[in-house]
Amino acid sequence: MHSPTAIIPHGEFVIVDIETTGFSCEKCSILQISALKVRGGEIVEEYSTYILQDRPIPYFITKLTGITDRHVRKGIPLAQALEGYLRFLGDLPMVGHNVSFDYGFLQHYARQTLGRSIPNMLIDTVRLAKGKVRQVENYKLGTLADYFQIAREGQHMADVDTRITYELIKALSRDEDC
Repeated sequence: MHSPTAIIPHGEFVIVDIETTGFSCEKCSILQISALKVRGGEIVEEYSTYILQDRPIPYFITKLTGITDRHVRKGIPLAQALEGYLRFLGDLPMVGHNVSFDYGFLQHYARQTLGRSIPNMLIDTVRLAKGKVRQVENYKLGTLADYFQIAREGQHMADVDTRITYELIKALSRDEDC
């Protein structure tokens, strides 16, 4: 029997997702960082935190993500969140849906805030899905979740999106092409 996450060629990896106030790491901030450590196909540990903000969250971001100013008031400073995430990540591969977006923000702020970079290998589930799934209109996480009948209530909150991505990896790891 193969691992439930066999499509990822590593026995241990970290699934990551972040939520931000927009698309530009120079102009926008990170609201939430969530990560799941997967070993032998099973989730073994979780890291998730909100980030304190110095200005209100834009309305359209709250509408999309469900993250409110009240959520981030319970958060921690960005530097502390990044330190915690990097400790959690260690030298494991970073896996995510369109992971280059998350990596771009994390890398930018790790350099700016901590003076260090993130050298970890990146594995993108979008690319993995494109190699196996043909019958979808796009490769957004929600579209793929619907295709594989993965529950996605609460999508666009990082802790929910990491779980959806984990389920997507398991679906993509099944032997058949879709």
